[in-house]
Amino acid sequence: MVKGFTLIELMVTVAVLAILLTIGIPSFQAQLERSRFGAAREAVLTALSQARSEALTRGEPVELCRGGGGGCNDGKDWSSGWILVTTGANPQVLHVWEGLKGATVTLNSANRIRYRSDGSVIAQESVAVKYGGKTSGFDIKATGAVVGK
Repeated sequence: MVKGFTLIELMVTVAVLAILLTIGIPSFQAQLERSRFGAAREAVLTALSQARSEALTRGEPVELCRGGGGGCNDGKDWSSGWILVTTGANPQVLHVWEGLKGATVTLNSANRIRYRSDGSVIAQESVAVKYGGKTSGFDIKATGAVVGK
C-alpha cells in the first residue's frame, strides 16, 4: 500500500485553494480600505475633541493647524499632519499628529481652527477626510461642537 497524494488530488486541492483566494482577496482589500478610512476619520475627530478639551481645561485659546518644521504652517491641506498649540506669547506645542499615508485631510475655508478658552471656535469650519474612494467630514459649529457629515 502506497501512502501519499496522487497528482490529481494535489491539482484539485490547488484549484480549490485558488478559487478561495480569488474570492477572499478582493473583500479583504475592501475591508482594509474601510479600516484605513476609519482610522483617518478618527484621527481628525480625536484632534478636534482634544483641541476643544485643552482650551476648556487650560482656560486659554488653542489652535489646530497644519504641522511642519516644528510649528504651524498656513494651508488648507493637512494631509501631511497637524499640530495642537497654545496661542499665547510663548506658543507651546501640545500634540503632534502625523499624516496618514494615502489619506487626504482638508479644511473648507480657513488655514487654522482656533478654539477660545470657553471651547467655542473663532469661525465655523468644515473638515473633509478622504481615503481611497471614501469621503467623509465634520462640521465644527460656533460652539466648538463637532458634527459628522
